[in-house]
Amino acid sequence: LLKGTELAGFSGMKIPVTNSTFSYELKFELTEAYMLIFPDEMHNPFIFFPEDCTINFKLHSFDRVRENKIAGGELNRIYYNQYWEFVDDFYTKCQPYNDSNNILREKGEYYSEPMDSLMAKLSSAEKQVEISQLNEKIAELSEQNLHLSEDAKRLTEKSFEIMEEISSWRYDYEGFNYSEAAYFWFIQNIQDPRNKNPNIQELREHYQTFQRKHPKHPYNIIVSNLLEGLDNICIGGKYIDFTLPDIEGNQIKLSDVIHGKIALIDLWATWCGPCIKKARTMIPVYEEFNEKGFVIIGVAGEWNNLEAIKERLAIEKFPWINLIELNNQNGIWDKYGVSNSGGGTFLVDRNGEIIAIDPTAEELRGILEKAL
Repeated sequence: LLKGTELAGFSGMKIPVTNSTFSYELKFELTEAYMLIFPDEMHNPFIFFPEDCTINFKLHSFDRVRENKIAGGELNRIYYNQYWEFVDDFYTKCQPYNDSNNILREKGEYYSEPMDSLMAKLSSAEKQVEISQLNEKIAELSEQNLHLSEDAKRLTEKSFEIMEEISSWRYDYEGFNYSEAAYFWFIQNIQDPRNKNPNIQELREHYQTFQRKHPKHPYNIIVSNLLEGLDNICIGGKYIDFTLPDIEGNQIKLSDVIHGKIALIDLWATWCGPCIKKARTMIPVYEEFNEKGFVIIGVAGEWNNLEAIKERLAIEKFPWINLIELNNQNGIWDKYGVSNSGGGTFLVDRNGEIIAIDPTAEELRGILEKAL
C-alpha cells in the first residue's frame, strides 16, 4: 500500500495476504489516490481513493486484471463506474488494439525477450532482496521503453493516441468535477511523457481551480513543482535552484557551487542502473575540464534508505559533490520534469541557461571543448 504519487517498489506499507484475504485500517487527513500492488507485479498497481467507510476489494493477478472489483466510497464509485462508463466510447475505439495485445500476451509475444526473462525469474524468486533487484531491472526496462515487443509497442502507441483525446476534458467532467480523483488524473497527465507539447496556460487555469476547491491538499505543492519544471526545464530555460544536504548533513545551495561555471546537474538514484553507468562515463570528462571551469553536482534520490546512498557513494567514489533528496521532500524530481524515474542530467552554462539535457559523455566533451 502506498500513495499514488510515490514510486512503486521503494516505499509503502506491506499488508499480508492470508488465505486469499487481507484487511488494513488506513488513517488519513485528506483524500488522495493510493495504490495496492502485488510485490511481484510492481508494474500493475490498483488505484483507489480512501473515504470514511469500508472499501472492499477483489484483486487478481495481471492475467485477470479486468476482473478486479472495488466497492465502497463515492469517489471510487465515480472513478470506476460513472466516469469510466462515460469514457467507454474511447475504450471501444481502443478495443481492437487491446484485443490484439491480448493475443500477443496469449502467444507470449507481448513483452520483449529481456522483460520475459526478468518476469520469469521474478515468478520464482523467494528472497526479498532478489525480488527488489528484479523489480528495479523491470522498472529500468519500462523507463527506457524496452519492456514491450515491437508489435506490442506499435499497438500500444495507437491506443495511446486515442486515450489522449480524454485528457482535454477529464478534469471537469460532470460528476468528476475537480474532485480529488480528477486532481490525481491531472498530475498523471502532466507527468505523462507522451504529452510532448502541453498547453501550460490551460494547465495553470485548471490548477487554479483545483487549488480553490482543495486549498490544503498535498497535490498543490506537487503540481506547483511540476508546472515550474514545465516553465523552466528545457533547452534555453533557466535551471531551478535548491538547497540540499550532503552526506554529512551540510546544507549546500546549488547556485553557490555552480555560479560562474559550466555545470552538469546529475539527478540519479541508487536503483537506477542507467543513471549510475552514465555518471561513470562522466568521470574522465570531469577530470579533464574541472580545473578549466566545469563542475558536476550530483543529487542522489532515494526512498527511506539513506544507507543505500552511502553504500553506493562508497562504491562509486564520484569525485564531485553529491547532495541528498530523500522521499522527494523538496520536489526536485518534479521540478526537473523527471518524476517517477531514476533521474536525468542537465547542462547549464555560466549564465544559468540550460544548454543540453541528458547529453552523452562525448556530447558533453564536445560542448566543453568549444566553451572552455
